[in-house]
Amino acid sequence: MSAGQTTARSTARLALAIAAILSAALTAQSGAPATPEAPCDRICLEGLLNQYLDALASHNPFGLPLAPKVRFSENDRPLALGDGLWKTVTGPGSYRLYAADPTRGQAGLLATLRENDVPIAFSVRLKVEERRIAEIETTVVRDGGPGSAASAASRLEQGTSADAIFAAAVAPGRRQSRDALLAAANGYFDEIEHQREQTVYPRRVSVIDEERQIVFGSFIHQEAGDTERGTVPSFADVTAVLRVTAGRIVADRQLAVSLPYGTPSPFFDGDWRKGTRTPIVLGAGAAAAPAVSAGPCDRACLEGHVDRYLAAMVAHDPRRLPTTAPVRFSENDVPLRLGDALWRTATAVGTYRLYSTDPETGQIGFFGTIRENGKPAALALRLKVARGLLTEAETLVIRNEATANNLEQGGAPDPILMRKVEALMVSLPSGARSPFTPRP
Repeated sequence: MSAGQTTARSTARLALAIAAILSAALTAQSGAPATPEAPCDRICLEGLLNQYLDALASHNPFGLPLAPKVRFSENDRPLALGDGLWKTVTGPGSYRLYAADPTRGQAGLLATLRENDVPIAFSVRLKVEERRIAEIETTVVRDGGPGSAASAASRLEQGTSADAIFAAAVAPGRRQSRDALLAAANGYFDEIEHQREQTVYPRRVSVIDEERQIVFGSFIHQEAGDTERGTVPSFADVTAVLRVTAGRIVADRQLAVSLPYGTPSPFFDGDWRKGTRTPIVLGAGAAAAPAVSAGPCDRACLEGHVDRYLAAMVAHDPRRLPTTAPVRFSENDVPLRLGDALWRTATAVGTYRLYSTDPETGQIGFFGTIRENGKPAALALRLKVARGLLTEAETLVIRNEATANNLEQGGAPDPILMRKVEALMVSLPSGARSPFTPRP
């Protein structure tokens, strides 16, 4: 073979090698997989939960295997991944309880952490697609939760020894079906509804762990408020881990975080109002909305709208107001229907009133006190009026008797107004945004 032939063949082989490399690179850039990903089993799902905790402790989410459009929330508020607890966690706690559902690619975890070296309770749900994290739903409880004086984190850590039942695999012949596990969870919350006269809805079961016979999910405990029973609007997101044996719940671990009434989950697309909930009843003899002028609304006109609003609210009758259809209404930064929440439970207007009017924009602010089922509460209200009709009503309700009493004992509005405004600040979850604030 001549030197020329050898050189030609070498050049040809080199060209083929370069072509193969370029073809592989183009295939990778096009997104075509070389081999299909293996399903994410229990070991894979629990490994991703541990990776998540490690990334959280290092304040760096971007080393995680994330899907391109991963969704993240903390306490039912959509956030950018890296916000919220990601900025403040300082280390792990001593408690971890896992649930894995390879069939649906979902995993759940109850755990304790340290935030600025203070114990907190924490839950996370991961949705995994092709071994990448597509959804991250977290709950952070920084105290004992609704109705509890003890720390939620300390309760979990002190009960670690009793949690062996959650980690034990059940023999295949003794396992119940997925449908039976789901039915047991629904029966458990049906009984809570019956005993407490409280609605538990939505019920989002995200993890059915067949191997360990565990149901993991998010369950909203809600109370619309009722003047006859003396209840106020309440909304709590409860992360529950339920261990099932023979169709019964034999052990449970739960974390509850209080939210503004009606806070929607970013992972639930339906109506959070259960269909059987009793609507507000408007009597046949309800007063009609007054005739209004379409002309400019001066100070007296705007203050009249506030007074009519308060009177209609105490009467539990929004039809008394001259409104557009529909009027935009919110309470504590959650969009609601006019007639919900405080409209069900207000019983009188208090003695403290402060008005601030802006006829040029047709807006008025009100700062005062009310009675809710006879108890003092504080109210901040903004109304917007156009052509004589109410178009927006934005409210903040502070159900704290001491705050309301302090305002009323102060008498007439004093010059140090900002201190009173600060006293009425409502604590909202990280990332909370007014429904009336334009999106960036």
